[in-house]
Formats: sequence, C-alpha cells, structure tokens
Amino acid sequence: FWGRALQVLLLLYVVPFLLALGRPVTALRESSSPKGRARIDTVLGSRAARVVLSPPVTSVLMLATPWLLYLTRWYVASLVNPVIADLTSIALSAIGFCYFYARLQSDPVPRRYSPLLSICISVAEGLGDGVLGLVLWLGPLIAYDYYSALHRDWG
Repeated sequence: FWGRALQVLLLLYVVPFLLALGRPVTALRESSSPKGRARIDTVLGSRAARVVLSPPVTSVLMLATPWLLYLTRWYVASLVNPVIADLTSIALSAIGFCYFYARLQSDPVPRRYSPLLSICISVAEGLGDGVLGLVLWLGPLIAYDYYSALHRDWG
C-alpha cells in the first residue's frame, strides 16, 4: 500500500508543483502567434476558467480526490485495470496542476487572489489531510481482497 500511496502523493503534489513552476501557460502564450495569444487570453478571461481555476474550487478537488480514491472502489479498480490506472494518474496530475497553477499564480491566471486566502486554505487542507490519515490508519483496511490475493508472506 505504501508504494501506491507514494505514487499518489507524487502525482498529486510533486509532479504538478514542478510543472506549475515551469510556467507552461506563459511558455505556450509566448510561443503562440498573436491570434493564439488572443485565444489563450479569451479562455483565461472566461467565466468558466475563473470558476474552475479558483483556489477554493481547486482546493476542494485536491482535498476530495484522496478521500474518493481510497474510500471508494476507485482505488481497487486502479490496481486491477491498467486503463483506469492510467486515467487515474492523468486525473491526479491534472487536479494537482490546476491546484498549484491557481495557488502559485506565477502564470497568467483568470483572477489574482490574496495570499491570506492561501494561508486559510492551507490550514483547512492540513486538517482535511490529517483526518484522512486518521481514517486510513484507524478505519477499514483498504483493498484487503486485492492485497490478500497476492499471497505474499511479507509487507
């Protein structure tokens, strides 16, 4: 379980953080034609982008995703089905990128937010992640049937 949990952590936090630090929207915008820049600016200025890429929405997605992954059938499905595993990896990276894109605000973003909002979100997320850790530690065994079917006498 710990190996898979580490993979989830890397795909949800580390990879997207490093990708967002690379400022891909700025790179794409600067390498585009004037017409392409106008399209990017139009998309970033849209109401949908302002809602989807807002820190509260991306934070809820970031917080809810591990809960859904570990406490629903999604986790076992990602272990036994390679297509679901690949889609899960893509989803984790995409959610993480949207989160860090909205929080870092180093790229052009639909709307700038106060650093105070980031501090409040960080406190709430810390509590939410901590509660998930307690639930996983004290709660039901995760993917018991899958792991017991491996017939390993270690781990």
